[in-house]
Amino acid sequence: MKPSVWVRLSAIGGLVALGSVAVWADEVVGPPTVPETVSSGSSEPLQLPGDVALDPAAFPGLGTRISLDLRGMDIVEVLKFLAGKGGFNIVTGADVQGRATLTLTDVAVRDALDIVLVSNGLAVERRGTILYVMSGEQYEQLYGHRYGDPRRSLVLQLKYANPGQVGALLGNLKSEVGRIVVDEPTATLAMLDTPGILSQMQSLINTVDIPTVQRQVPTETRIVSLRFASAELVKPEIESILTPELGQARLDKRSNALIVTDVPARMPQIVGLIQAFDARHRQVYIESTILSVTLRDEFDAGIEWNWVSESLKFPDVTVTNSLPISSDATNAIKMVVGTIGENDVTATVKALQTFGDTKVLSSPHISVMNGEDAKILVGRREAYVTSTVTQAQSTAATAETIQFIDVGVKLYVTPAITDSDFLTLKIRPEVSSVASTLSTSTGNKIPIVETSEAETRVMVKDGATIIIGGLMKDEITFSRQAVPVLGNIPLVGALFRNRSDRYKKTELVILMTPHLIAGDEIVAPATSTARVDLTPTSSRP
Repeated sequence: MKPSVWVRLSAIGGLVALGSVAVWADEVVGPPTVPETVSSGSSEPLQLPGDVALDPAAFPGLGTRISLDLRGMDIVEVLKFLAGKGGFNIVTGADVQGRATLTLTDVAVRDALDIVLVSNGLAVERRGTILYVMSGEQYEQLYGHRYGDPRRSLVLQLKYANPGQVGALLGNLKSEVGRIVVDEPTATLAMLDTPGILSQMQSLINTVDIPTVQRQVPTETRIVSLRFASAELVKPEIESILTPELGQARLDKRSNALIVTDVPARMPQIVGLIQAFDARHRQVYIESTILSVTLRDEFDAGIEWNWVSESLKFPDVTVTNSLPISSDATNAIKMVVGTIGENDVTATVKALQTFGDTKVLSSPHISVMNGEDAKILVGRREAYVTSTVTQAQSTAATAETIQFIDVGVKLYVTPAITDSDFLTLKIRPEVSSVASTLSTSTGNKIPIVETSEAETRVMVKDGATIIIGGLMKDEITFSRQAVPVLGNIPLVGALFRNRSDRYKKTELVILMTPHLIAGDEIVAPATSTARVDLTPTSSRP
């Protein structure tokens, strides 16, 4: 075939290619995507996409076999001819120029096109069903790398091995066109080389990056002593923020200190958190006075707290609902809770004397940590005996054990410190007494305890006094008098005997003043509840 025939066929192919530009220009396929970063734990090497432009699946005509004999033919005409033979569309850029001289026999269109592009410094990309040919310079400006560059990139992050040492080992494997970049702080390796070399590098990394190899990372160790908090309790909180597989926190119980090791950049944060946990704990100092008011007969229903509030101008005294626990209704607690100022305590106590004889049972003071429980007991511990029988083969052994139960007035207080020096107090008073005894078969007597209790929450300001009332208690006193000898004579002895039963009803009143204090502060008991004046006063009119 003569050269003129080649040119004519090439022109026809060029017309075919140009005729389909408008139809397929909207679908664009760009260059190979940038590979993602993988860790050294991956079992397979990173595979990068190859040149997708000359994909036979998208252009079946690339496999058509042809023969060429060109002498100084314009490169654009050569490309048009190959497009016609391969049955695909091709467009050339404005900077595509040059001439081709080559002789090929029985080769695929793909191979012929590749030879033409490489020999003239050209590049090709696929845009839908169109192959767009441009200069190599334009391709590099668009995509940042040369067309046909055999190198690929691989990014790995080491888990155990020293990145500098691994980088030195990889330097012995890289080719003349390869590059290795080591980032020590993140233990990351970035490699650029041919796919075969990259596969060898990854195999080497998988071999040396194992747990038995300790990475040498600069660390810092500090000893932090704690003054207020327990180092043993703080240790788990600190361990949760340490650098994984590197940071350590050790406990020194003797000096209540933590020995912390981590990277220098993390140390200020770790020490700051330890100091935050080691803040001085605030406590609540509770002064209380427990009063017993033996009610007169006309006030057997209890103290009239509404009258007390109105007469003394205490608008913040409130009455809660009745919260009985005991099955005996006479011992149900109808608790009254209110707050008064420091100067009103004495006036309140004098007002209570209007309802009956008033005496102080106890004035306990107690300090309690924020959020912890405090218990105050005013009463006695009743003892009782329990027996345990152990049966042997021929004999039985009996062991007696003395048990105790608290009876009297118990007060449970749980403070919670809020903002602005306010406190929320969870208060649970309990009144108990021995109602009777139960005799067992062994002759032991078990006390039957009658208990009433209630629970409330109160928010008060530091230094305010809380009044808790409505804690009723009934007592019956039996007395018998008789003339000696004569009082024991049947029938007529009743004339010489006298029996009197006395019923006494008592209401317990608790005055409680909480104070906010620091952990090492000493408080002198000189507040209002410690100076209760019980000078007799006149009765209520």
